[in-house]
Amino acid sequence: MTDLELPPEEYVVVAGGILDALGLRPANDIDLVVSEALFEHLQGMGDWQEGRHPDLDIPMLTHGPVEAFLTWDEPDFRPNLPALKEREQVIEGIPYAGLRRVREWKVRKGRDKDKTDVALIDGYWDSQA
Repeated sequence: MTDLELPPEEYVVVAGGILDALGLRPANDIDLVVSEALFEHLQGMGDWQEGRHPDLDIPMLTHGPVEAFLTWDEPDFRPNLPALKEREQVIEGIPYAGLRRVREWKVRKGRDKDKTDVALIDGYWDSQA
């Protein structure tokens, strides 16, 4: 993440990124919710590919394993950057969607990989108690 040199006030890492940061499991990709200004800046850089998320039909930018969005996938509500910043968790200078919010999202998604991640999060919390 730090190689991209993105301003931390302009993005939040969402989905499974925090699990990687906490050492619970490696992430296959990095999903970001970014500000409109940063999204436009990345569009103009030339090395970010423009597209649409196949499941959500929202604009996205891709740069290697990094995907940037203006909102996050939540049912009935797609929080933007300010909403996610309210409950962010900063780890080694990188802003992440809070672990509680990520767990709630994974419970709602309910895919097999999400159920595995929920168990990892619960185990992490148990080890911290």
